[in-house]
Amino acid sequence: MSHSGKTLLLLLSLATTHAAANDSPLVVAARQRQERYKTFELEWTRKDFLRKGSVSDQLSKSFGLKTAIPDRDTTVESTNSLIVDGTKIRYINAHPSWLVPDGILQYPKAINTFDGNEAVSHYPLGISGKYNSLGIIHGENTNASIREISLIPLAAHYRGLLSLFTDRRLEQFKPTGNAIEIDKVRCEEYRSGQSKQQWVYWVDPAAQQVIRRMQFLQEGRIAEHLEIRYQQDDQGDLHPASWTWNRYSAKGVTREANNLEVVSRKVNTNQATTLFVANLPVGTTVEDLRRNKLYRLDPGGGKTEVARGGEVIGPLPAEGSWFLRNKWFLLATSLVSLWLVVWIVRREKSRG
Repeated sequence: MSHSGKTLLLLLSLATTHAAANDSPLVVAARQRQERYKTFELEWTRKDFLRKGSVSDQLSKSFGLKTAIPDRDTTVESTNSLIVDGTKIRYINAHPSWLVPDGILQYPKAINTFDGNEAVSHYPLGISGKYNSLGIIHGENTNASIREISLIPLAAHYRGLLSLFTDRRLEQFKPTGNAIEIDKVRCEEYRSGQSKQQWVYWVDPAAQQVIRRMQFLQEGRIAEHLEIRYQQDDQGDLHPASWTWNRYSAKGVTREANNLEVVSRKVNTNQATTLFVANLPVGTTVEDLRRNKLYRLDPGGGKTEVARGGEVIGPLPAEGSWFLRNKWFLLATSLVSLWLVVWIVRREKSRG
């Protein structure tokens, strides 16, 4: 068994060691999928329709925007991919984003990796997609990008019990006893959250407990709505095949209509370990959120610390250097030495 497979089993065992006998059918099915699919590899297309001003409407309070972003009804498209091996992640997000407050559409490509220890986002052409290589080493144990709303159907289906992949673990959802029909199929309601903000999942009990609809409610109104369709593989297992994701204004107007469709899927195939390790080239500017440092990667493996304005500060000691590894010991030794010096001086004065 691979190291990542062992890691996944360990996490699963920690998460479910004392699985209650009254676990919901949703949780039971999710656990079975996590154990069945040690690896999965997906590629999908994404097509978003954004109404004029839909972006600025969301951000106007934070940025004081006075112009509409986008300035007209706009459609943007991309092809993205995700590879997971146990808890290791490689997520390539090529979807366009908006530069605020300028209102310019940017085309960055983010290669997000997590090797089980270090989470890195690499923008080969910078966040704008036009400049130099940029790397971000995240301060947490995983990359938050994997938990974005557009990926909820994938995270909930394949890794729904692990907070590494989702902020909405399926154990947090409780059945309400309510049911509705979706495409003439009876689906049961599960809810999570407080009265003012709740996520509602509609689950198909007759089809492997898959989630067919997700809604985010703010004070009772629908703010986000996802509708998920599935495809059956040769073994009879269901997998997310496509989903729509709509966002609504406080008045119920559709701000965004997003369509995502899986074009390629592989499960339980061997994945090279190197896929999950960031490959930052020489010259990359790195923002290390763990150390609160900004530096440039130099030839030969060195690092040069730089200021926010681009000014060179000087060589950055290696993270695993002897000094950094022993800094607390050195500090303690210095304090003890200082105390001894003070004690000796006072003793000599008292004798005099």
